[in-house]
Formats: sequence, C-alpha cells, structure tokens
Amino acid sequence: RATVYNRIYHPRGYVKPEDGGAMVEYDAIVNHVTMWNVAVERQIRVKGPDAEKFTDYVITRDATKISPMRARYVILCNAYGGVLNDPILLRISKDEFWFSLSDSDIGMYLQGVNADKRFNCTVEEIDHLGIQEAVKVSMKRAVESLEIQPDHLLIDNMKLDLDIPQTSIIKGDQISKSISSASIIAKVSRDNLMKNQISNNYPMYKFEKNKGYGTKEHMDAIKNFGITKQHRKSFEPIKSMIENNHETN
Repeated sequence: RATVYNRIYHPRGYVKPEDGGAMVEYDAIVNHVTMWNVAVERQIRVKGPDAEKFTDYVITRDATKISPMRARYVILCNAYGGVLNDPILLRISKDEFWFSLSDSDIGMYLQGVNADKRFNCTVEEIDHLGIQEAVKVSMKRAVESLEIQPDHLLIDNMKLDLDIPQTSIIKGDQISKSISSASIIAKVSRDNLMKNQISNNYPMYKFEKNKGYGTKEHMDAIKNFGITKQHRKSFEPIKSMIENNHETN
C-alpha cells in the first residue's frame, strides 16, 4: 500500500531578524509585488509485506541493503524506465519505507512501474523475430505507450518505424548521455526482474546471482533441471540442447 502525504514548509526567510524578519516579508506580500519562496515536499509511504519488493522494483539501487532507520538517495523510475526524481528513501522497518520528493508533480511519481509489462517482448517473440527485430518491437511499444509523445528520438544504432524524427547513433551509449542513461536503466531493470521475479519462479537456477548469464552454476542447473520457459530457444547452447532432446520446464 502506497500513501501520499503533503508537507508544506514555512516560507524561506530572506530578511534577517534584526531587519524585521518574517513580518517585513509578510508586509511585502500583502502590500507590494514580490515573490515568496515556498518549499513543497511530498512524501510517499510504502507499507506492507511486499514493501521491500515494491520499493526495490521502482528504484535503481538495492533496497534490501538499506537497514531500518537508515536513508539513501535513490533514483525513482516510471513505468517507461525514465528517471522521474532522485528522492531520499528512508527505511523505517522491515515492511515500511518513506520516499521524500521535493516537487509537486506527485501524479508522475507513482504512475510507476511497468506493472503489466505491456511493451515487453516475450521470449517467444524474441525466438521468432530475432533479437535485433525484437528490440525494435519493444522500443516501438515503449514509445507508443508514452502519454506524452517525444519530439525526437535518440537511438543506439537503429531506426524505428515511427512517424517521429529520430537520430541513430553508432555506439550511442558511448556518445550520448541520454542513451547511456537509458542503457543503465534497462540493465538495472532487467537485473531486478531476474532477482525479484524469475528467480522466485526458478530458485534452483540462481538467476538472482547470474542474471541469466552462462555461468558454470547456471549451465549445471540447466543440465540438472532442464530448460525453463525463460530461456531463449534460438540461442546457443539452449538451441543445441533442445535438438538433443533436453527436457523443458
């Protein structure tokens, strides 16, 4: 359960107490044209048995490593993998977290999380289309699902079938900060998916440790327990294993 709280702090004083302090500012607001600087902080309370799992899913650092009554700066991402804010995250207890957001667009911050995975490509689509085309399909779905359509796309070494101006940059993740940031967010999101969801469904494969890479431990698990629905059947060595009648789970 996530609950939003508003905290409005007192106006920041620009006039020293010896020069009249807040009353001088009050007089200026009432009788003259001026500007009053008010800080607005919105807080999101996340509490419940899955609070840690939810929090770990929406930020880019490991929430499990934050001890109770300790706080960390974190990066909060939206449903589309975009960076929304860099709030302070306070862990109160095992099942309670608080985000502190110094901004007012609270509606943006918990539209959160690609809960329905509606723009992801499935394993079957990757096997059918090939990884390059599957990446394009996934990216196109992500763009089309945005509530606000972008004016221009920066893409790492490919172009999408979209009526939006776009620039394809070879080795874009080494040149463009936007592409580089997107690649980091994508990898962290993938790692969190492996750690928080797929590893729970297939604990014997240790996906939370190997993140799906072909480590010795991972390959031994495939030999011992078979191929899962999460393994891409067109990739080696899975392809050869299937040809050799390896069992699929």
